[in-house]
Amino acid sequence: MERSLTLAVTALLTAPLAFLLFAWLTASMAGKGGSDIVIGYAYSSALLGMVAAVAWVFLLYFVANRFLSAPFLKYIQLVDAALLAGWLLAWWMHLDRQPQKFTYAQSRPILEVELRASASVLLGKSIEDACYIQFTGGENFNLPHPERVRKEEDAIILPWETTLFTVKEWEVRVFLHDQLVTFVLNLPKEPAHTMIWSEWSNPTSTDDELLPQSLMLRYRFRVVPYGSQ
Repeated sequence: MERSLTLAVTALLTAPLAFLLFAWLTASMAGKGGSDIVIGYAYSSALLGMVAAVAWVFLLYFVANRFLSAPFLKYIQLVDAALLAGWLLAWWMHLDRQPQKFTYAQSRPILEVELRASASVLLGKSIEDACYIQFTGGENFNLPHPERVRKEEDAIILPWETTLFTVKEWEVRVFLHDQLVTFVLNLPKEPAHTMIWSEWSNPTSTDDELLPQSLMLRYRFRVVPYGSQ
C-alpha cells in the first residue's frame, strides 16, 4: 500500500513537468509565423501538454511499480518531499506576483504624483506637452492636472493622479519628448491608509545621464471618500 501510494504521489508531482516540457516544445515550433499560426500552436501546446501529463502519470506509475525495488522507496519519498516543497514555493511566488486588487469601504485609492522638470529639458514646450505620465503597475484611471502646474525656482511642476483598481508593482513611466524615464515607487504592496508625500526621487532608469539632475518625481498614496477631492 505504501509503495503504491508513494509512486502515485511521485507521478502526480512530476506530471506538471511533463506538461511544461511538451507545451514548450510545441509552442517553440511556432517560430516567427503569422498570428494565426502562433494562436494555433498555443492551443495545441496546451492540449498536448495535458495529454502528455496524463500519459506520464500512468507510464511512470506502471514502470516504477513493476521494476523499482523496495530499497529505493525512501529515496523516492525524499524526492516527493522536495518536489512538493518546490511546487508550493512556485505557487506562492506566482500568487505574490499577481495584481493586488484595492478595495476600501466607501473610499477610492489614489496615487498622486508631482513631476518636477527643469526648464532646460522642456525645450520651450509646456510641461504637459513635453511630458506624458503613465502608471504601468496595474489597472488604473489616469488624470493629469495641467491646471495646477506651478513654478518653483527654475523648475516646472506638473501634478498628476490616478485612481487605482489593481496594482502589480509600483512603477511610473514618464515619456519626455518620447524618451522613456522610469520611476519605481517605494510603497507597500497594499497601503492601509493615506501616506505623506515622499522625498523628490531621481529616475530609476533612463538612457540620458543628465536627466536624473533635471527630472524628478515625488508621490503619495491617498484613500479618499467618494465625492471628495
